[in-house]
Amino acid sequence: MLGSHGFEAYSLDGGMDAWNGLVSRAEVDQGKWLLDGGETPEEALDLALALEADSLDLYLRLAREVQASGAKAVFLEIAEEEKAHLRRLGDLRGRGTVSPPPAGGAGRTG
Repeated sequence: MLGSHGFEAYSLDGGMDAWNGLVSRAEVDQGKWLLDGGETPEEALDLALALEADSLDLYLRLAREVQASGAKAVFLEIAEEEKAHLRRLGDLRGRGTVSPPPAGGAGRTG
């Protein structure tokens, strides 16, 4: 979908592979193997938690690897966003109920 609008999708599956310049050329629907459509809300949250945890790991590793202080700061800021996502998803998972986000988004600012 984003590819048709001029964006390139980088593979986060390999973590540093994306940093090293490898670009995904896969179809957008290829990742749907993660879902079969019959997931419970809890299973969907478990998947979301796993994906966020992997993203957090990626950005922390990138922050350790990059030399430029500006880039390091960006990766650390993104990592903090991932931590917030993990907290929110963990809260939802811990409650055992899933409700839609409030009007205007899920607490996003900016």
